Amino acid sequence: MKYIIKTISLLLSIVLFSGCVTKSLWEDKHTYYESVQSFNLAEDKLIIIGKEYHYIFTIDNKIKKLLMSKNKEGISFETGTFHIDKENKVEGNVYINYQEKEQLDYLKSLGFSQNKKTNEFKLELEGTRYLPKHDFHFEGTFSKEYKIKFLEKYSKYNRTTQILLSPLTVATDGVLIVAGLSALIVVYEVSLLTGDSPFN
Repeated sequence: MKYIIKTISLLLSIVLFSGCVTKSLWEDKHTYYESVQSFNLAEDKLIIIGKEYHYIFTIDNKIKKLLMSKNKEGISFETGTFHIDKENKVEGNVYINYQEKEQLDYLKSLGFSQNKKTNEFKLELEGTRYLPKHDFHFEGTFSKEYKIKFLEKYSKYNRTTQILLSPLTVATDGVLIVAGLSALIVVYEVSLLTGDSPFN
Protein backbone atom coordinates (compact mmCIF):
# COMPACT_ATOMS: atom_id res chain seq x y z
CA MET A 1 0.00 0.00 0.00
CA LYS A 2 2.80 2.41 0.90
CA TYR A 3 4.50 1.52 -2.39
CA ILE A 4 1.35 2.37 -4.34
CA ILE A 5 0.97 5.69 -2.52
CA LYS A 6 4.62 6.57 -3.18
CA THR A 7 4.23 5.64 -6.85
CA ILE A 8 1.11 7.80 -7.25
CA SER A 9 2.80 10.70 -5.46
CA LEU A 10 5.83 10.38 -7.72
CA LEU A 11 3.68 10.34 -10.86
CA LEU A 12 1.74 13.39 -9.70
CA SER A 13 4.99 15.21 -9.00
CA ILE A 14 6.29 14.38 -12.48
CA VAL A 15 3.07 15.57 -14.14
CA LEU A 16 3.00 18.81 -12.16
CA PHE A 17 6.67 19.45 -12.80
CA SER A 18 6.38 18.76 -16.52
CA GLY A 19 3.43 21.15 -16.66
CA CYS A 20 5.49 23.86 -15.00
CA VAL A 21 8.37 23.21 -17.39
CA THR A 22 6.09 23.32 -20.43
CA LYS A 23 4.61 26.61 -19.25
CA SER A 24 8.01 28.08 -18.50
CA LEU A 25 9.17 27.33 -22.04
CA TRP A 26 6.74 30.00 -23.28
CA GLU A 27 7.03 32.46 -20.43
CA ASP A 28 9.85 34.41 -22.07
CA LYS A 29 8.61 37.57 -23.74
CA HIS A 30 10.31 40.16 -25.87
CA THR A 31 9.08 43.72 -26.29
CA TYR A 32 10.09 45.82 -29.28
CA TYR A 33 8.95 49.04 -30.91
CA GLU A 34 8.39 48.98 -34.65
CA SER A 35 9.11 52.16 -36.60
CA VAL A 36 6.27 52.55 -39.08
CA GLN A 37 7.29 53.60 -42.59
CA SER A 38 3.98 53.31 -44.38
CA PHE A 39 0.34 52.64 -43.65
CA ASN A 40 -1.73 51.18 -46.50
CA LEU A 41 -5.07 49.73 -47.51
CA ALA A 42 -5.77 47.03 -50.08
CA GLU A 43 -9.35 45.83 -50.39
CA ASP A 44 -10.05 44.29 -46.96
CA LYS A 45 -6.43 44.45 -45.81
CA LEU A 46 -4.70 46.95 -43.56
CA ILE A 47 -0.96 46.85 -44.23
CA ILE A 48 1.68 48.33 -41.96
CA ILE A 49 5.22 48.51 -43.31
CA GLY A 50 7.81 48.74 -40.58
CA LYS A 51 11.57 48.97 -40.71
CA GLU A 52 11.88 45.40 -39.43
CA TYR A 53 8.69 43.60 -40.46
CA HIS A 54 5.48 43.85 -42.46
CA TYR A 55 2.09 43.39 -40.77
CA ILE A 56 -1.08 42.54 -42.66
CA PHE A 57 -4.48 42.71 -40.94
CA THR A 58 -7.94 41.83 -42.21
CA ILE A 59 -10.45 44.63 -41.62
CA ASP A 60 -14.15 45.11 -42.23
CA ASN A 61 -15.75 47.73 -44.44
CA LYS A 62 -16.54 50.28 -41.73
CA ILE A 63 -12.90 50.46 -40.62
CA LYS A 64 -11.80 50.91 -44.22
CA LYS A 65 -14.33 53.70 -44.76
CA LEU A 66 -13.13 55.52 -41.66
CA LEU A 67 -9.45 55.25 -42.53
CA MET A 68 -10.04 56.47 -46.09
CA SER A 69 -12.36 59.27 -45.03
CA LYS A 70 -11.25 62.90 -45.04
CA ASN A 71 -13.92 63.67 -42.47
CA LYS A 72 -11.82 62.78 -39.40
CA GLU A 73 -11.68 66.21 -37.79
CA GLY A 74 -11.95 65.79 -34.02
CA ILE A 75 -11.32 62.03 -34.23
CA SER A 76 -8.04 60.62 -32.94
CA PHE A 77 -6.52 57.16 -32.82
CA GLU A 78 -4.39 55.48 -30.17
CA THR A 79 -2.65 52.14 -30.56
CA GLY A 80 -2.37 49.69 -27.70
CA THR A 81 0.26 46.96 -27.36
CA PHE A 82 0.12 44.34 -30.12
CA HIS A 83 0.77 40.72 -29.13
CA ILE A 84 2.56 38.17 -31.34
CA ASP A 85 2.37 34.41 -30.76
CA LYS A 86 4.79 31.68 -31.83
CA GLU A 87 2.97 31.35 -35.18
CA ASN A 88 3.51 35.07 -35.91
CA LYS A 89 -0.18 35.82 -35.51
CA VAL A 90 -0.71 39.39 -34.33
CA GLU A 91 -3.53 40.74 -32.18
CA GLY A 92 -3.97 44.27 -30.92
CA ASN A 93 -6.37 47.11 -30.30
CA VAL A 94 -6.73 50.55 -31.79
CA TYR A 95 -8.80 53.04 -29.81
CA ILE A 96 -10.89 55.68 -31.58
CA ASN A 97 -11.51 58.82 -29.55
CA TYR A 98 -13.94 61.59 -30.41
CA GLN A 99 -14.75 64.96 -28.83
CA GLU A 100 -18.19 66.06 -29.97
CA LYS A 101 -21.57 64.45 -30.66
CA GLU A 102 -21.03 65.25 -34.34
CA GLN A 103 -18.11 62.80 -34.46
CA LEU A 104 -20.12 60.23 -32.50
CA ASP A 105 -22.97 60.44 -35.01
CA TYR A 106 -20.49 60.12 -37.88
CA LEU A 107 -18.89 56.99 -36.38
CA LYS A 108 -22.32 55.46 -35.81
CA SER A 109 -23.26 56.23 -39.42
CA LEU A 110 -20.29 54.14 -40.54
CA GLY A 111 -21.55 51.20 -38.49
CA PHE A 112 -19.57 51.54 -35.27
CA SER A 113 -21.44 50.69 -32.08
CA GLN A 114 -20.62 52.16 -28.69
CA ASN A 115 -20.52 49.57 -25.93
CA LYS A 116 -19.96 51.90 -23.00
CA LYS A 117 -20.74 55.51 -22.19
CA THR A 118 -17.28 56.78 -22.99
CA ASN A 119 -15.77 58.88 -25.75
CA GLU A 120 -13.98 55.85 -27.12
CA PHE A 121 -14.46 52.97 -29.52
CA LYS A 122 -12.22 49.92 -29.60
CA LEU A 123 -11.06 48.21 -32.79
CA GLU A 124 -9.74 44.68 -32.41
CA LEU A 125 -7.25 43.83 -35.15
CA GLU A 126 -5.93 40.39 -36.09
CA GLY A 127 -3.27 39.66 -38.65
CA THR A 128 0.11 38.15 -39.45
CA ARG A 129 3.71 39.33 -39.22
CA TYR A 130 5.95 38.85 -42.26
CA LEU A 131 9.63 39.22 -43.03
CA PRO A 132 10.40 41.65 -45.89
CA LYS A 133 12.17 40.24 -48.93
CA HIS A 134 15.84 41.18 -49.20
CA ASP A 135 15.20 43.31 -52.30
CA PHE A 136 12.23 45.18 -50.84
CA HIS A 137 12.80 48.94 -50.87
CA PHE A 138 9.93 51.31 -50.22
CA GLU A 139 10.08 54.94 -49.15
CA GLY A 140 7.29 56.01 -46.81
CA THR A 141 5.89 59.52 -46.81
CA PHE A 142 5.60 60.17 -43.09
CA SER A 143 7.00 63.50 -41.94
CA LYS A 144 7.79 62.12 -38.47
CA GLU A 145 8.57 58.76 -36.92
CA TYR A 146 5.71 56.65 -35.58
CA LYS A 147 6.21 53.64 -33.34
CA ILE A 148 3.96 50.73 -32.33
CA LYS A 149 4.71 48.52 -29.34
CA PHE A 150 4.82 44.74 -29.89
CA LEU A 151 5.02 42.02 -27.25
CA GLU A 152 6.37 38.75 -28.61
CA LYS A 153 6.11 35.42 -26.78
CA TYR A 154 8.70 32.79 -27.66
CA SER A 155 10.24 29.54 -26.45
CA LYS A 156 13.45 29.65 -24.45
CA TYR A 157 14.79 26.76 -26.50
CA ASN A 158 13.43 27.78 -29.89
CA ARG A 159 13.27 31.53 -30.11
CA THR A 160 13.92 31.73 -33.83
CA THR A 161 10.46 30.84 -35.11
CA GLN A 162 10.35 30.80 -38.91
CA ILE A 163 8.70 33.92 -40.30
CA LEU A 164 7.10 33.78 -43.74
CA LEU A 165 8.33 36.14 -46.42
CA SER A 166 6.11 39.13 -47.05
CA PRO A 167 3.82 39.04 -50.11
CA LEU A 168 4.54 42.74 -50.67
CA THR A 169 6.62 43.86 -53.64
CA VAL A 170 7.37 47.21 -55.27
CA ALA A 171 6.75 47.58 -59.00
CA THR A 172 9.18 49.37 -61.31
CA ASP A 173 7.03 52.51 -61.19
CA GLY A 174 7.20 52.54 -57.39
CA VAL A 175 3.66 51.23 -56.87
CA LEU A 176 3.29 48.93 -53.90
CA ILE A 177 1.47 45.67 -54.64
CA VAL A 178 0.57 42.59 -52.65
CA ALA A 179 0.14 39.11 -54.09
CA GLY A 180 -3.48 38.06 -53.61
CA LEU A 181 -5.00 34.63 -53.94
CA SER A 182 -5.76 35.10 -57.61
CA ALA A 183 -4.36 38.48 -58.63
CA LEU A 184 -2.14 41.37 -57.68
CA ILE A 185 -3.85 44.03 -55.62
CA VAL A 186 -2.81 47.66 -55.79
CA VAL A 187 -2.18 49.06 -52.34
CA TYR A 188 -3.29 52.61 -51.59
CA GLU A 189 -1.30 54.51 -49.01
CA VAL A 190 -3.19 56.32 -46.28
CA SER A 191 -1.33 59.53 -45.54
CA LEU A 192 -3.85 61.52 -43.51
CA LEU A 193 -1.67 61.66 -40.42
CA THR A 194 -2.02 64.37 -37.82
CA GLY A 195 -1.30 62.88 -34.39
CA ASP A 196 1.04 60.55 -32.53
CA SER A 197 -0.45 57.40 -34.01
CA PRO A 198 0.06 56.20 -37.59
CA PHE A 199 -3.70 55.61 -37.70
CA ASN A 200 -4.53 59.32 -37.54
